Amino acid sequence: MSIRLIPTGLDGFDRVLGGLLRGGLIILAGQAGTGKTILSAKILYEGAYRYGEPGVYASFAEGKPEFYSNMKGLGLDFEELEKVGLFTYLDLIPVSRLGASSVAELIIDKIDKLKAKRLVVDSFSVLAHTFKDEAELRIFVHSILSRICKDLDCTTILVEEIPIGTLRVGFGVEEFVADALIVLKRGFFDRRLLRRLEIVKLRGIELKESRFVFTLSGGVKVYSPFSLPEREGLRLANPPEDLSDNIYSTGIRDLDRVIGGYPKGSTIILEIDPKVEDIVYELSLLLPLTYSFICKRRPVIIVPSLNTMFKDIISYCKYIECPSGEARELLRVVEVGLRREKPSHPCLITLEGKDIDKDHEALLEYLRRFMDGRHPPLAIIGLDTLIANYGVEASIKAVSLSIHETRMSGGLSIILAKPIHHRIAEVIPAISRIHLKLSREHGTHLLYGVKPRTELYALEVDTSRDYIETKLTSIR
Repeated sequence: MSIRLIPTGLDGFDRVLGGLLRGGLIILAGQAGTGKTILSAKILYEGAYRYGEPGVYASFAEGKPEFYSNMKGLGLDFEELEKVGLFTYLDLIPVSRLGASSVAELIIDKIDKLKAKRLVVDSFSVLAHTFKDEAELRIFVHSILSRICKDLDCTTILVEEIPIGTLRVGFGVEEFVADALIVLKRGFFDRRLLRRLEIVKLRGIELKESRFVFTLSGGVKVYSPFSLPEREGLRLANPPEDLSDNIYSTGIRDLDRVIGGYPKGSTIILEIDPKVEDIVYELSLLLPLTYSFICKRRPVIIVPSLNTMFKDIISYCKYIECPSGEARELLRVVEVGLRREKPSHPCLITLEGKDIDKDHEALLEYLRRFMDGRHPPLAIIGLDTLIANYGVEASIKAVSLSIHETRMSGGLSIILAKPIHHRIAEVIPAISRIHLKLSREHGTHLLYGVKPRTELYALEVDTSRDYIETKLTSIR
């Protein structure tokens, strides 16, 4: 028999797993403040709003006016769904004293009248305390819940509290018969709030992923593992304007809002976790900034990280839209340790990678000619390339010289550190105006500010509007 699935409306979750079992019993568990009520309400709302599946929310936690008000603030207008016959809110606080059987019959009656396909009981932990003993609890779980799920074909979500200091979910009985067990966790990542969703059990479905990052910012969003754009012919979104005469745009609207842009004459540290693939930060963070500079007729000089070749950088030009010769005119890539008598491409500069002073002077001489009459440049420097060729102390010296030159010219320098050498870490507070860090957790890439300090932001490459745009969503 084939498994029937319902989409949850949580796009990242559905993209990986396809949804939840239709007519299944799902336990959604977590400690206080992990987002159980919001997540279960979101699944109910999306079922009605997107897929036309009526839903019942049976609550022992809050009254109807409070629920409607709280959910509307998250963009979930249940009152409107109720008007069109797709939703019923069942306030069980006044009737909980009647006993579990009476409450169950009331729920079944509402499901039957509405022809509901989704039910949330918030919370089952409260309902279970009305049972006289464990035997009555078992009867309820095996008979009443079976009737709701199987006979009425209503997917049922039981919200359950996990007491602080314990790992046990519920009372043991319901977990055994449930088709799915989803646990929400609220923890920290580098002392910043991070929300996790873990699928402990999902009957009949092979788990490609079992852990997800999610946020309650602007409602609920569950992130599927990061993916790069696959469609051919896509271009980057047009870059935003600079924020002021003294502030460069980051090339990303969301990042401009988070940190306020890059001050002219400043040096930025972008620390890259070893778990992050090169193409991720290159396409999502560096290319939009490069595009922003080139569009404004400003030169760009790149010393790539070790795993990035000249041909890789040139290939990224397919994502930007500008006159054919403009990138060639304004872009220069410096390869270190591959000295050639005559570089094979007009955009390529090669250095021997042996003597830092000699190479620095040769590069400055080239740039003096190249920069004549042009705006201050963007310099992107792979610190691992410098260290591999010149050593740590010489690289610190080279970065210090670059900082001085950037400050004097009014340009911008991005130092790529992956990971930061302990000696480099000692001098970072003094050499950087802004320090950003990019990491990865459960397939989701997380960007945050170390200096200035920011919360965590999930980084995505969005192609929903037929162009490539880097999006940041706060983890709250």
